Amino acid sequence: MIMNSKNHITKSVDYNILHPWLGQGLLTSTGSKWFTRRRQLTPAFHFGIIDQYIEVFNRNALVSRIDGYIDIWIDR
Repeated sequence: MIMNSKNHITKSVDYNILHPWLGQGLLTSTGSKWFTRRRQLTPAFHFGIIDQYIEVFNRNALVSRIDGYIDIWIDR
């Protein structure tokens, strides 16, 4: 019940420092504002949509970039 409630989504006061930089978007908002924005963004993260970009994610992943630098450093 709590996990599905839009009334029990209170963020800590630590998020207030992000408001000038990020505004009151999905990350920093609470209550009905958070719920509305989450509902708008949810379809963009459906597995069917994300699957189209998995190759791009893997190609540009930080781990693969770091791994390449480690290989160069070790071969010295």
